[in-house]
Amino acid sequence: ARSHSSTLAVDADGVDDVAACGAKLAEIRFPPGASAILVVRGEQLIAARGPTLIKAGDHVYVFCQPEDEPMIGLIFGQAAPF
Repeated sequence: ARSHSSTLAVDADGVDDVAACGAKLAEIRFPPGASAILVVRGEQLIAARGPTLIKAGDHVYVFCQPEDEPMIGLIFGQAAPF
């Protein structure tokens, strides 16, 4: 059976108490095979890199397996399939 990956749009909008706020992407423990691919901050598109700092209001796009979606939701707050 082939496993399908998904991309989530994760919204840290206005939330300061999610695990990822104030952390650099390199400091976040993603599930194996999952990674952030894009951070949208206002009108700015930011390539997801290790030193990228996650701020309240950021929209983070994460590539992951469907079974990892609950963990990604815990890290970043609300998660919605893209």
